[in-house]
Amino acid sequence: MKIGMQTWGTRGDVEPFFALGRGLAEAGHEVRLLVTTQADLALPEFPGLSVERVGAVMTQADGDELLDQVIAQSSPLAQAKLVLKKGLLPSAHEMYDAALELAADSDLIVRHHFLYMAQAAAMKLGKPEVSVFLTPDLLPTKVHPPTGMPSLGPLQSAAWWLADKGISSVFGPSAAALRERAELPKPTGVLRDIWPSATANLVAVSPAMFQRPADWPSNHHLTGFWHAPSSTSATMSEDLEAFFQAGSPPVYASFGSIGAGSGPRRASDAALFIEAARIAGVRLVLQQPPGETTAADDVLHVSSSPHALVFPRCAAVIHHGGAGTTQMAVRAKVPSVVVPHLADQFFWAAQVEWLGVGVSAPARSKITAKSLAAAITRALDNAALGAAAARLSSEMANEDGIGAAVAVCGSLV
Repeated sequence: MKIGMQTWGTRGDVEPFFALGRGLAEAGHEVRLLVTTQADLALPEFPGLSVERVGAVMTQADGDELLDQVIAQSSPLAQAKLVLKKGLLPSAHEMYDAALELAADSDLIVRHHFLYMAQAAAMKLGKPEVSVFLTPDLLPTKVHPPTGMPSLGPLQSAAWWLADKGISSVFGPSAAALRERAELPKPTGVLRDIWPSATANLVAVSPAMFQRPADWPSNHHLTGFWHAPSSTSATMSEDLEAFFQAGSPPVYASFGSIGAGSGPRRASDAALFIEAARIAGVRLVLQQPPGETTAADDVLHVSSSPHALVFPRCAAVIHHGGAGTTQMAVRAKVPSVVVPHLADQFFWAAQVEWLGVGVSAPARSKITAKSLAAAITRALDNAALGAAAARLSSEMANEDGIGAAVAVCGSLV
């Protein structure tokens, strides 16, 4: 069948759709994927998969400025307002018009959960649509409270009602306005009928990392992690290989796309990593975009690396708590040191602690080199963390997250 997909965001929001699109194409479907993302992110080429850019292309400088402003906000709702206003709304009309055209030529729509435009287009044309969640903590359950809120036990539903009110105050008006323009039913809440689909919701998370709540409805599918297919051409640079061979396993540090930042924040992150590693007495591989670096025997700067090859050779991974990076570290059987910045990163920081596969460090806004060094030491001194990661990695090795998601999509039309 013809499957239309639409996503938006940074690398972590887009690359899982590349992986799913490839899986759907390999299953014989004709797939067209629309992306609204950063200008420097390469688009894949694969038989049966067409990938096109839609909307305003954010330059690296634009993205750095927005991330700096978002991280500077202490309130999650204030962060969300900035992301919506400067990251999503400038392209919203173009994304909706493109979604209408996509839906008209598709049997099924698969969209990032944020994209109420794709949802509205599918509803307008009577096409089934599937919502993709890259993290599980946005789907209400009485088992867990919303991220950042205390457990209320039997009153958990009240916590989710409050969370929906807050989130809907930010994301609801634009979605409601589009529904009205399209002459569609008014939404009742972001967490109830905008982000989730009434048809099916694909949660691209490993059951080894998150136990499916018993009260989730049957249309919530915990598929397993959507890791990209291994590339036979992926190799490690000569510098990186030489660094690994020159001493004890290093600690790998990266804040992913969120760590690109402007010059000052990039320099601050680098200084934090390097000072913390030296206090902890460990060697460091520091991943950051190309820029000024300081040559040193105990620190190697890289602009990128194949994580599937590199992580297993490290003693630990310091990262921001992105869903993909967190699960990649566990697959590599190494402990995480999570320094959350925003949104679901706080969920993943708590989750690695609860699962015993890593250490939750202070948030980026509060962390110091001394506190990060202490977190690194905790991770390296506790052999049980690596053992737990290895155990979960063996469970994840038997999963086929993409295959499970493809099967759900194939069953809907």
